[in-house]
Amino acid sequence: MPTIRRVAWRPFAIPLRDSLAAAHGTVERRAGVVVLVETSEGLTGLGEASPLPSFAPGTVADVLGALPHVADRLLGKADADEGATAWRAAEIAGLAALPPGAASALRFAIEGALASIEAERAGLPMWRWLAARRPGGGDAGEVGMACVPVNALVGAGDPAETARRAAGCVAAGFRTIKLKAGFEPRADIARLEAVRRAVGPDVRLRLDANGGWPFEQAVAVLSRAQEHGVELVEQPVAPGPAAMAQFATLSRMFPGMVVAADESLRARDDVRRFCELTRQYPDARLAGVLKPTVLGLRGASTGAAMLGEAGCAVIVTTTIEAGIGTATAMHLAASLPEPRQACGLGTLELLAGDIARGVPPVSAGEMTLPEGPGLGVELDDEAFERHATAPWCEVCR
Repeated sequence: MPTIRRVAWRPFAIPLRDSLAAAHGTVERRAGVVVLVETSEGLTGLGEASPLPSFAPGTVADVLGALPHVADRLLGKADADEGATAWRAAEIAGLAALPPGAASALRFAIEGALASIEAERAGLPMWRWLAARRPGGGDAGEVGMACVPVNALVGAGDPAETARRAAGCVAAGFRTIKLKAGFEPRADIARLEAVRRAVGPDVRLRLDANGGWPFEQAVAVLSRAQEHGVELVEQPVAPGPAAMAQFATLSRMFPGMVVAADESLRARDDVRRFCELTRQYPDARLAGVLKPTVLGLRGASTGAAMLGEAGCAVIVTTTIEAGIGTATAMHLAASLPEPRQACGLGTLELLAGDIARGVPPVSAGEMTLPEGPGLGVELDDEAFERHATAPWCEVCR
């Protein structure tokens, strides 16, 4: 039986074209670690661990410090299920103290690499393999390729600049625009009004507050947002014990608007509580934003099934990963059943470069995943050399 014979890793850093301001902090570059898993039959899986310290505690240095221990536990394992068991054993044995952002990013990388191998072994694209494994997932209803709508992301700036960027996204074919918000309410409203004037009445607008508003400010901003036809707001209030009930309250106050949990969904138990809220308030319009690099690939896939069973919409987003992490998130989104929500997968263009080839492009506000087996992405060796920040390390047998 084929087993894992080699695990290798190498860190990288890529600057953003322009800094991106969010309520949790300003992002100027994305640093991460490429993880390569190779089997005795010659199959190779790629994963990406790119923690975002402004979102959750944990750094690339934390990931690099943990990888030798995790890699040693993976050697000799036969498949993704054994690999997942090895990951849990590694957590119990010595990774419990790893900062949560680093632990989840590393979990996402390992699970992504193993899933790619298993999908290639089965002759399936990873999205179809994920769909088949999820309870009730079937084959996502696709015969050939999977198509997922994608929202554009526009950071916070002065109203004129924000409106110019949003208009550029519409000119590129996007029909859903997500605006970063959660700052001073008057400034958030001014940006929203400028964008609506620039893009016209037919473009869907979303606000992403990243938990930046106290409840009273959220009410004030959303009352104006409703006037401008905002279809959805992400994490209007800070995560915490009161947030879940406040989501339902805001949804019922503004019935034309979907209220989505994002930062409140950091673990499977969070998703479970959100599903309970959805059932408790069936008249509330709620959605769950799932970040695979925060929940792990398995956790996000399971969370999507839980939300779907509760009748809650699911939105998959990146945290501005490079190409490997972005492609993995794309496969997760494509594994969801129709109708799919516009997902936050168009962030790769925010980076001033990439390290991979074959990442499905976002064109006219959609991305399409072909039927090729596995992840369908490979390292761009020349580009990786430019962005790598240290040599390769590995363990093997």
